[in-house]
Amino acid sequence: MIYAIVFILSLLFAFGAEQFQTGKKPFFCFFAFCSVLTLSILNGIRDYSIGTDIGVYGKKIFVDASQSHSFTEYMRQCKRIGMTEYGYAILNYIVGFFTSNPHVFFFLLGLLVNGIFFGCCVKLCNTASLTFTWATYLLIFYPTTLNLLRQSVALSIIFIAILEMLEKRLLESLIWIVIAYSFHHSAIIGLWPLVFVYLFNKIKKESRKNTIIIVFLTISALIPTVILKLNSFGLLNDKYSQYVSLGDGSGSMTNAVLVRLPFIILSLFYLVQDRKKNNDENKILWTLVLAESTLLPLQLISPSLFRIALYLGIFKIPGYASLIKHCRFSRSLLYSVYAAYLLFYFMYMTVIGGSNQIYPFVVANDLF
Repeated sequence: MIYAIVFILSLLFAFGAEQFQTGKKPFFCFFAFCSVLTLSILNGIRDYSIGTDIGVYGKKIFVDASQSHSFTEYMRQCKRIGMTEYGYAILNYIVGFFTSNPHVFFFLLGLLVNGIFFGCCVKLCNTASLTFTWATYLLIFYPTTLNLLRQSVALSIIFIAILEMLEKRLLESLIWIVIAYSFHHSAIIGLWPLVFVYLFNKIKKESRKNTIIIVFLTISALIPTVILKLNSFGLLNDKYSQYVSLGDGSGSMTNAVLVRLPFIILSLFYLVQDRKKNNDENKILWTLVLAESTLLPLQLISPSLFRIALYLGIFKIPGYASLIKHCRFSRSLLYSVYAAYLLFYFMYMTVIGGSNQIYPFVVANDLF
């Protein structure tokens, strides 16, 4: 029930922001802030049993930061326990300097991550409706960011990096990649879509752009096989080698394929149909939607290893909404069907399937 209330409120505020997007900026900022704030309250009031990362390291790292006597001592302690993502460690230390309440930190972390994602949705408003893009984030991707801590920040920053690359700002994109890497080392994967967008933007001829799309998707599909080969030769980082080794290969990707199937089909259809048209932003988003689906075999290796696919999965947020906008059918009917799909996705994956272990929601008993 609490998810329904918060999501509806956040979505209503996002709708309000969309109404003032091209007009009165103070009203837009007010509604946008309220949308992000409402959602981030969930991040702050959750119990330590909501999500997996919070119990593994989330609370401990912050408590260590707030109780440390010096920054040097804290960083040494982080190094001893293997916390080498110093961007995340420093963020803990800064917040821990002002408060010893972990829930304040998780609220601020949510405000940061949700705020970045909202801002990225605004940047892509010409591609898709802000309201439906935000609805996609709430019902498909927010459960993941609520679960993850370090990587949620890295994912949001990679989103910024790719948007910068869409505007052909290579240096800024690379700087954002470095910042994302300081929060989670897996963010290095963000270079892969970055290279694709860079090459796609450099090429002017449509036929060559289509070739780049095919090559990118083909190489993406080979990544699971490459990872297995690298691991067999002992060339993987110990952390990711452990993910591969611990996977028993008994997982199934049937459900994951089925919930993506409508948008896999739509992406393929419109990429083929519009192959001669100059609509670069949509083509890039739809290609990234397809690329994420080619990484689904990683789930068969290890669910933890599949987390690297999230750096492509974030583009489902604008990608799905843009596909719906691009469909040439009754707009009201399409959006009604899409809303039903999003509700089904959340119920099936999060409520019934237990994905990210965030349901049922439990409010913490040590908020104050």
